[in-house]
Amino acid sequence: MDFGFQKALGLSKDLKSKLCDIDKVLDQGGVTDDILLSRLEVLKQLHDVQSSNNRDIMQKVKIRWAIEGDENSKYFHAIINKKRANLSVKGIMVDGDWIVEPDLVKQEFRRHFTDRFQDPGSRRGSLNFPFPNRLNNDQILELESPISNEDIRTAVWGCGVDKSPGPDGFTFEFFRKYWTVVGPDFCIAVKWFFDHGDFAIGCNSSFVALIPKVLDPKVVSDYRPISLIGSLYKVVTKILASRLSLVISDLISDVQTAFLPNRQILDGPFIINEILARCKLKKQQAMIFKVDFAKAYDSVRWDYLDDVLISFGFGPKWRSWIRGSLSSGKASILVNGSPTTEFHLYRGLKQGDPLAPFLFLLIMESLHLSFSRAVEAGIFKGYKIDPSTTLSHLFYADDAVFIGEWSHSNLKGIMNILRCFSLLSGMSINIQKSHLLGVGIPDNCVAEAAKSIGCLIMKAPFKYLGILVGDNMSSKKAWDETINKMKKRLSRWKLNTLSVGGRLTLLKSVLGSTPIYNMSIFKVPKSVLNYMESLRRNFFNGFQEGDRKIAWVKWSKVLASKKFGGLGVF
Repeated sequence: MDFGFQKALGLSKDLKSKLCDIDKVLDQGGVTDDILLSRLEVLKQLHDVQSSNNRDIMQKVKIRWAIEGDENSKYFHAIINKKRANLSVKGIMVDGDWIVEPDLVKQEFRRHFTDRFQDPGSRRGSLNFPFPNRLNNDQILELESPISNEDIRTAVWGCGVDKSPGPDGFTFEFFRKYWTVVGPDFCIAVKWFFDHGDFAIGCNSSFVALIPKVLDPKVVSDYRPISLIGSLYKVVTKILASRLSLVISDLISDVQTAFLPNRQILDGPFIINEILARCKLKKQQAMIFKVDFAKAYDSVRWDYLDDVLISFGFGPKWRSWIRGSLSSGKASILVNGSPTTEFHLYRGLKQGDPLAPFLFLLIMESLHLSFSRAVEAGIFKGYKIDPSTTLSHLFYADDAVFIGEWSHSNLKGIMNILRCFSLLSGMSINIQKSHLLGVGIPDNCVAEAAKSIGCLIMKAPFKYLGILVGDNMSSKKAWDETINKMKKRLSRWKLNTLSVGGRLTLLKSVLGSTPIYNMSIFKVPKSVLNYMESLRRNFFNGFQEGDRKIAWVKWSKVLASKKFGGLGVF
């Protein structure tokens, strides 16, 4: 608080006190002309002080916007963006009836997720072949080495300070600020888990937040569950994930490109695009089968995960830590901020858990090894690039694409392998959402094959991991979606509410990065670049559709200006 504001606040208090004294005299019957005039004078002075304070506050708001309003900050984006979706659950469809009663809605959500995470039953088989990549003794000892206070402190400082809290209600900003007070006790609680391989009651509870997957959700399956886990559990899994990240690259093959260092998400789209171009150039036939796993993270069997860990050579202490972090889990569903009663979890990995992506990679690696054995045995024939190189599948987390020769035996082989994997791992295949593409194959043959297994038909070009593959990217038409995306974002911004600096901030933070993902893999035609540049230029100058204004600043100078950080060109 500045000196001027303090002085004004003190003056206002003095005037109010003086006015109160005058009113007491008037209440006692001492009414004179001098007292009434003095009261009017005090009221006028009080009004002037309050008006001055209001003007001061308004000026400070303007100054804050001038300083922070045009910066690429959360404050800036919160001011100009409207909330995209209403996250409140207004009702749910149950057996054809629309339910709006809050208690009944909560019961339906709890029933649905209790069934999803229920006990999968007895095991139906186990892995019976050796894995080629296994941990050595030094790696096992490193993974199971004692946990120090410094390890715990590093994990706490590695967690986001403003993430949504779990049932314990604490954010990591609290632990950081008061670490000298709560740190020693927190370290004791974390070490207790690593000593006993289990959590105390209540320490492994989580909220399940509901994120709508569609614009107007009506049924429970239209919501995506995200776990809001407690601080203690998150630190434990953060430590486990940090240690596992040091060795997992030695276990995971190049077929998988998710969550690992020196692996790129664009590798998969690039490879598939090259295969489609090669087939078109050489008039070859091929089959691409894009598989959709139903609720992949939520369906993983814990006993199968333990089998995978054994096959990779993880030690008994590490496996007990993984079992302990999973088996003690409880959850309650947050419906409009109100939690349901808790229920036990008997399967699945928590979305929001730092360890879950790495464990899921190990599960998918077992599918890769099983499929590779099937290729070696001749059950499935991959796409032969040259006499020494054959490509049969690509994985990015739960996005699996199988590539091979076109034949009914190949398609049958894929389905048999996936059924076996589903029985072992619990990850069922959503065949109704899977897609089959026949490259160089007549449409009737593709339709017949898709009908025989019950999947959908896919045609080139198609999207894989957000990239359009199989199209002629040197044509302007292929970039229509990217351009329309830029226009759509522009339509939401009101040019008359943003300063020049604000518009430039939006250009740098949003419009400049929108086409980068596609441009990282494909060369953009010059005409498309010019059109994108004109969209950005017009937005910066405040032009709306149909406007004809004078651009007082040359756009190329703005792009190169050091004052604006050098926006650069595409």
